[in-house]
Amino acid sequence: MQRLMEEKLRQEWATFKTDNQKRWTNYSLGQDEIQAEYQRGVEALRVRMQSIEDASASTLDDVNLREELYITQLQDLFTMVRSWLEKMGKAG
Repeated sequence: MQRLMEEKLRQEWATFKTDNQKRWTNYSLGQDEIQAEYQRGVEALRVRMQSIEDASASTLDDVNLREELYITQLQDLFTMVRSWLEKMGKAG
C-alpha cells in the first residue's frame, strides 16, 4: 500500500514538474513577446524623434538664414535712407 502511495506521489510530482515547466515556458515566451513589443515601440519612437529633430534643425537653419537676410536688408535700407537724408541735407 505504501509503495502504491509513493508511486502515486512520484507520478503526481513528475506531472507537477512537467506542468510547472510548461507554465514557466509559456510565461517566459509571453514575457519575451511583451519585451519585443516594448522594444519595437521604443524603436518607433526613436525613429520619430530623430525625424522631428531633423525637421526642427532644418527649420531652425531656415529661420537663421532668413534672420540674416532680414538684417542685411534692413541694414541696406538704413544705408539707403541715410544716403537720401545726406543728399537732401546737401540739396536743402
